[in-house]
Amino acid sequence: MGVQRRRSSRLMLTVPLQVHGTEANKASFKEEARSLTLSRDGARIQIARPLRMGQVVRLVNLVSHLEADFRVVGPVAPPSEKGAEWAVECLNSKQNIW
Repeated sequence: MGVQRRRSSRLMLTVPLQVHGTEANKASFKEEARSLTLSRDGARIQIARPLRMGQVVRLVNLVSHLEADFRVVGPVAPPSEKGAEWAVECLNSKQNIW
């Protein structure tokens, strides 16, 4: 098992987000969420709605009003009363919504 290097540094920073996506049944959704940690290339987000690995969602930073598409990498922590935690990675490495 090799050492995996990060592409960018992680910051523990809570940013209010809006997550736009499409369910497996093609129904669209818009849900409030927040970042827990972030980097230029991705984030760990907390959201009440379940997501799917590989799902593409649009994250809107409610502070900067910048937005980009992210791919759901997978769950990071089990659901709690505040929602589940998911790892997401930005699909366009040149976009930085933070």
